[in-house]
Amino acid sequence: MTTTFETAITATDPDRLATFYAAVLGLTEKWRTTLTDSSFDREGLGTPCTVICLESGTGQRLKVLGPAHTTREEAEHVVSRAGTPLITVAVDDMAPVLERFAQHGGGFRGKGEPIDFKPGILIAFLTDPEGNAVEVIERRP
Repeated sequence: MTTTFETAITATDPDRLATFYAAVLGLTEKWRTTLTDSSFDREGLGTPCTVICLESGTGQRLKVLGPAHTTREEAEHVVSRAGTPLITVAVDDMAPVLERFAQHGGGFRGKGEPIDFKPGILIAFLTDPEGNAVEVIERRP
């Protein structure tokens, strides 16, 4: 059996968040769509919903979902609630990623310094412009 995982994150402004991750992590937009089918509403997703799929050079995908517009009635839909517990990103070189996070509106959590977790593993906990937690891991030989 072949299994692949894609991470999806909700955002109040999906265009802004997709632009952030493209700039910070070098992801490219593979496709985007606006879901309007009422069957998505019945499942609690919320429509209309914008979905933007970003992809890394290794084929990993991050989907950014958000409301095409939000009214008070739509506030209970999945895409109207920004956030996911944690996105983890493995990188070859953490320093330039941390610089790009700062340049594009992201920030550090806690003390603002990477943690030397154990030999060969450096970890930083950041936030994206929507306040979502992002863990960046650098594994060194």
